[in-house]
Amino acid sequence: MKMTYRWRHSVPSYPTFEWSKTKPQPGAVIVAEKKGFEAEEAISEGDMVYVSGADMIRKAIADGTGKVAWMVAEESGSIGDIIPVCRAGGVCKSFSGLTPGAIYYLSQSNAGEITTTEPGSGEIFVVGAAAAAGRLIFSPYHK
Repeated sequence: MKMTYRWRHSVPSYPTFEWSKTKPQPGAVIVAEKKGFEAEEAISEGDMVYVSGADMIRKAIADGTGKVAWMVAEESGSIGDIIPVCRAGGVCKSFSGLTPGAIYYLSQSNAGEITTTEPGSGEIFVVGAAAAAGRLIFSPYHK
C-alpha cells in the first residue's frame, strides 16, 4: 500500500512525496522517494528557484519582476531534468562557504545567487540565515 502526502502552500504544483508502507526487514531503513520539478533552464545545486508559468523551475532574481525564490535546488541539472528542491521553512543543505549567523538576500543582478550584502534600494528579498557553513535556514520574505 502506498500513501501519498501532498504539501499545501501558495506556490503551485508542489511535488508529491510517497512512502511505501510495507513491512521492513530488520535493520532496514525506510526513506521517502522525493520528486522534484522539471528545469526550464540549467540549474546548479544551491540556486534559488521559482515556479514559472509552465510549472517548471527557473533561477530566481530580485530585479522587480516577481521572479523571487520560493525554493532551493538540491541538485544540478540541465533543461528537462527533474530537480529536487528544498522549500520555504526547511533547512537547505545545498551550500558551502556560508557564514554562520549571517542573513542572506536574493541577488538583484545574478539569477539564482544569494549574497550577504543587503541591497540599498529596489526589491529586497531575504532568503534566510546560515545555520552552518553548509546549511541555510530557508525562510524567504520581502523586506
